[in-house]
Amino acid sequence: MIRPRVDEGLVEELLRKTGKRTLNDALRALLGQGSGDKIQSGDWKALKEMLFSSPSLQVVGNVGSGKTYTVQELIRNDSEHTYIVFDAHDEYDFLPRVDSVSGDFSESTRIVLPPQPAAAKGIFPLYVNQILARRWPEKYVFVVEEALRYPEVVGLLAESRKFARILTVSQRRIVEFVPVIYITR
Repeated sequence: MIRPRVDEGLVEELLRKTGKRTLNDALRALLGQGSGDKIQSGDWKALKEMLFSSPSLQVVGNVGSGKTYTVQELIRNDSEHTYIVFDAHDEYDFLPRVDSVSGDFSESTRIVLPPQPAAAKGIFPLYVNQILARRWPEKYVFVVEEALRYPEVVGLLAESRKFARILTVSQRRIVEFVPVIYITR
C-alpha cells in the first residue's frame, strides 16, 4: 500500500480555518459547505429571519449540531406561523399529529413518517402531491426532516415559490438554487 505524503502545515491550517479537530471532520465540513450563513444551535430568531427572507430554506449541519433542536425552538416560539412537520423520527412529539396535508391547519402540526426509510420513501410522494395541489397561505411552512431520504424534495424545492414555503433539514445541502443556513455548536 502506498501512503500519500501529507503537508502537515496545510493540515494544521485546514484544521484552524474549519475549527475541527481531525482532518476527516475538516474535509467533511468543507465538502458539506457552500455559500451560506452560519448560526449557533438554538438561534431560532436568526433562523426565522432567514426563512422568511426567501421562499424556502435548507437547514444543514453535522449529526448532533442542533439542526432539529433549532427548528423545534423556532416552532415553539413562533406563534405567527403554522408549521407542518414531516417527522421522520418522532422528534416533534410536542405537536399534534395528523395524517394528511389536504386541509387547513389552525395550529402547527406533524405528520409522523414510518421509521423505515423504504416505507417513508413510498409514502412521501403522496404528501408532495398534496402540497403541490394548491397554493398555501403565506403563514404556512412545510418542514421536511431527513430531507436527503426523499428524492421528491428537489422538485418540491424547485416548485415551492409557487405553492408553499419549504424548510428542509439535512446533513448536507440538497440543491444549489435554495439558500442554506448552517447550524453550528
